[in-house]
Amino acid sequence: MPKTRRGLLRVVMHLLRYFARLENKDVPGLSEDAARFLAGRPWALTELATVTLRAVASNRGSLITSGDLDGS
Repeated sequence: MPKTRRGLLRVVMHLLRYFARLENKDVPGLSEDAARFLAGRPWALTELATVTLRAVASNRGSLITSGDLDGS
């Protein structure tokens, strides 16, 4: 996984675009609290992909928040 926050967020944005396409949805944005949540822990790529897919699939708005990512 990328070692910097910027690198991690680039991977996340790629995953958001990919999963939004699969779900036939508009690509959601990423809130600052979601970016902090993601940057605040180490991720295995499969875990990050699973969390991102779940967030895209369940999201009803235009912005992914930390609540979408942590299952709240």
